[in-house]
Amino acid sequence: MVMGVPLAFVIPRLATRLPHQGPIVLALGVCGLAGYAGLYLAPAGGAWAWAVLLGVANCAFPLALTMVGMRARSGPGVAQLSAFAQSTGYLISIPGPLLVGVLYQHSGGWGLPIALMSALMIPQMAVGFLAGRDRTVEDEAGR
Repeated sequence: MVMGVPLAFVIPRLATRLPHQGPIVLALGVCGLAGYAGLYLAPAGGAWAWAVLLGVANCAFPLALTMVGMRARSGPGVAQLSAFAQSTGYLISIPGPLLVGVLYQHSGGWGLPIALMSALMIPQMAVGFLAGRDRTVEDEAGR
């Protein structure tokens, strides 16, 4: 919360000033990967550092909401993109907590759940980088 809340205000503002938000997405993803690696390798040794890194990585959510508004030229376009992105995103995320719990229960530790969360950072970074390109859905629909 110490880093995440202030950055949740700063990152969207920064994103609107850049033509391509992909580098921000990658930076947040690297913070997430570093945080998960730290939790796996030295959970107690750098707990504060891992918490800060993961808090910074969670700023991908306000960035994603900002990018929805930036990827359409009209109000109806933003509404349609928002409806698609949020419904699809929440649908994909539904099994997450259950899967993490099952992995923890069956493995007896946090290694597999952390590996899963780390692995999910890779597609988040890839898709976020592509979504950060300076394009709109109206332009893409016209192709």
